[in-house]
Parts: sequence; C-alpha cells; structure tokens
Amino acid sequence: DGYTERSRPFIEASLDWDEVDGLDLHGTETTPLQPWTADLWQRARAAGKGTKAHAGEFAGPAFVERVMDELGVRRIQHGTRAAESPELVRRLREEGAVLDMCPISNLKLRVVPSLSEHPVRHLHDEGVMVTVNTDDPVSFGNTLTEEYTVLHQELGFSYAELGEVAANGFRNAQADESWIAACIEEITGAVRESDRRGAPET
Repeated sequence: DGYTERSRPFIEASLDWDEVDGLDLHGTETTPLQPWTADLWQRARAAGKGTKAHAGEFAGPAFVERVMDELGVRRIQHGTRAAESPELVRRLREEGAVLDMCPISNLKLRVVPSLSEHPVRHLHDEGVMVTVNTDDPVSFGNTLTEEYTVLHQELGFSYAELGEVAANGFRNAQADESWIAACIEEITGAVRESDRRGAPET
C-alpha cells in the first residue's frame, strides 16, 4: 500500500502540480488494488490529468477488465494478453482504449513465444488502437527503431500501418494540439514518400 501517512500529502498535492501529466499504475499484476486507488484515479482525471494502468502483461484479460472497470482507465500499458478474450478485444475497440505495446520486452520476458506470434498484429487488425514502445530500454537493450523493425519484418506491418501506429502515439499525447497535428502530418508525409519510392527489401 503506497498510500501511507508519509506519502499521502505528496500524492494528494501532485494532483495540483502542472508538471505532472498523469498517474500510471505500476507493480506486479497480482497485487490487489487498494481501496483508495479508484478514488485517486477519478480525482486525477477531474483535475485534467491522464490516467493509465499496467495490465495484461503477465496477468490475463480479467485484470485488464478490472482496471478499466475500477480505475476507469482507457490507456493500458502492455495489454498483450487482452488478445486472449474476443469480448475484451471488442470492448477495447468500441471504447477507444489504447494499448501501449512492447513486443521486444514481451519476448525477453517470455510473455510471447516469438515475435512473429505477438498479438499486436491481431489487435491492430481488429481495430484496437495500439502504439509501440521500448518498455525499459536500459533493462532490455532495445530501441524504438528496433520495435518498428519488428512490426515490419516479423509481423508484416506495411509502411502505412507503421505510420498509423506512430500517429496513434501522437493522437493520444498530452501536448499542444498544433504540435501534435504537425507531427502527424510529418508522419503522413514520410509514409507518402515511402510509397513513392517503394519499400526496401526486408
């Protein structure tokens, strides 16, 4: 329980800090959610903060559903095992949830048996909004470029699909709208240029 007498003033004050963009639930997915968590996540959103939760990496679809129901989050860190439940996949799509996925760390932690079997391909095809991330590059020794290479070479993502995944990250960023629009336009231009030149051999 991180909400102790010592930490409570700090946590409560953080909801008013302009420098804090939001809250993200981390830790082992087997640890029970504390009674105070849902209220804090709700008040964070009321204060204009983003809210996320780490779920569906080691724990199954039920934990993803739980953080969505109890914490009200619609941005999930990983969400890999959500693909095991067609009902949850449909819910993620219909509710516009975002999965921040990390294929390389999932492989190294044996969440998936191989990169070619990573469910990011299935989830994307099912219309779930996904982004691709490095997780912890210090621990796993990977780069964002390598993550995109995996999507292209191991999972058959076209350049246009890579652009869509990249744009998803900006569409859901907490940043100036004009900057977001400019970044998405740059991505669109890069995809258009790759189409003109033709994709290189993999």
